[in-house]
Amino acid sequence: MHSHPSGWLRHLIQTVSCNTNEMRIISIIFLVLLAVSCDNNKQKELTDHINLLESENKKLVERIKQLTETHIIGTVMVPSFDKDEYNPDEKGKITFKAYKYGYFDSNYSVHEVLSNGENGRVLLENLKDSKFEYSFDLSKMESNKINLSMVFELNNTLINVPAKAEIKIKE
Repeated sequence: MHSHPSGWLRHLIQTVSCNTNEMRIISIIFLVLLAVSCDNNKQKELTDHINLLESENKKLVERIKQLTETHIIGTVMVPSFDKDEYNPDEKGKITFKAYKYGYFDSNYSVHEVLSNGENGRVLLENLKDSKFEYSFDLSKMESNKINLSMVFELNNTLINVPAKAEIKIKE
């Protein structure tokens, strides 16, 4: 028996050794390519999922805006006076309460409504409660009618909710 491998055996061992190293390199390259390919597939899957969620979120935001607008437009303001009747030169208070549940989701301001139907001066600002109080002086009023408008600004659009009342005057 020889302690050293013969020439042909030494050549075979070197060839197998080289092939093993080459196989390791090829295996590593293959695994890297496989991992990158899997990452690309996973990344595309995540990107598609994100796009879907963004699209659904946009639809939900639009729907919420529509519901908020519909909720505001459907509001009816109910007047409640501090007395049943007033003298022609008397002062009084009226509370307008929204015929709805809870607070509004958006702030609003209260404006006088001019005779041409346009909003006049601002009487109250940054309200969110579903009711507001308005004081009046009959001696300074042209008629016994109160014509106000709650003005909401949503999505760069003004929404007016009328708040009207007729004051009973003693005869």
